[in-house]
Amino acid sequence: MSGSPKPSVLLALLCAGALPLLCAGALPAQGFTSPRGFDSVEGDARHFALFHPGYERFMQIDASQVGIPAPALRSIAFRRDGDVAAALATPRSVDLTVRMGTADLANATGDFSADWTTPPTTVFATKTIQTPDWSRLAAARPAPFDLVVPFDNPWSYSGSAPLAFELRMENTTGILGPEVDADFGASNPFTQAVGQAFDFGCLVRGQFLEMSHTLDIENYGPNHTPFGVRVGFSVTLAPRQQAAVVNIDFSDPSLTVPGLCAPLHALPNISLPLGVTDALGTVPRTWFEVPYSTQLEGIHLFTQALVLDPGTFGIPAAVSERRDAVVPDSPHAAPPSAYAYATSARATSGTLYRDRAVIVRFGQ
Repeated sequence: MSGSPKPSVLLALLCAGALPLLCAGALPAQGFTSPRGFDSVEGDARHFALFHPGYERFMQIDASQVGIPAPALRSIAFRRDGDVAAALATPRSVDLTVRMGTADLANATGDFSADWTTPPTTVFATKTIQTPDWSRLAAARPAPFDLVVPFDNPWSYSGSAPLAFELRMENTTGILGPEVDADFGASNPFTQAVGQAFDFGCLVRGQFLEMSHTLDIENYGPNHTPFGVRVGFSVTLAPRQQAAVVNIDFSDPSLTVPGLCAPLHALPNISLPLGVTDALGTVPRTWFEVPYSTQLEGIHLFTQALVLDPGTFGIPAAVSERRDAVVPDSPHAAPPSAYAYATSARATSGTLYRDRAVIVRFGQ
């Protein structure tokens, strides 16, 4: 995928396009990802059941490794999703067991015992591990593989059948899952990112909750013209029948402005007109479309809605909470993989999901 994009690229594309109004130690180099090809590429999805106190057994089968023997695998590593922050993904302890082997992807059923083609090897006998703090958005995209589990003994993969690994995760502390990086491929014609909310907006007179907005990003890729990337916004609980805009920034200034009823989280580097709020203080979902460019992918957007509010003291405007999201990569073929997971480590089978995978890295 593309290198580190510059915010000016987005501004230039938006203004010139369809928006004319806009003015843990890391692993060593040896090794490979499962599925292959994701060393420096972010997955297009995320998965919640790893290191989640409500799920204890997970098995993944990966056919992208067939025909590529890998002697002496020494570790398996995990990374957080690079597109969203999961505030509850704080450090946690888990009693982890790891098994490796080969499995039958074509005839997989989710039966944890029957899917193996050879008896699996326990490469990491049950031990308590500590997960990193994954509660904040990673500084890099993709995030580093900073949860590294070294095997008790090296394990060799023959390449004769799909590679498989199984995790048993017991006595997990914490709340919910940390959202590990995953890839589902092109089951939809687009990839999507949803803005996460932070802080609170202004409490507008006559409304029962703080003003809020939504952020949605859809990437349809290079085969959709004249648009390839769409950005959508809506506003609720705002001043009624007033002009509304949404401001887009590339960082959060988090400014306290005297006379403004909430912090300013997005300067108007790009300011999009949303029209006028209705009698309820609402703006329905409004989409803006721009031509596709690989340089858009990976840009981190911070957004905040602003609506005129002539009846308030101080600055006659109300602002929403902050939302932020990363422009996702364009759709691609689904990985030749599948996984199954269950709530109990003693479950004999789990629900099988094909054409998707959690992204891990094996060290050699």
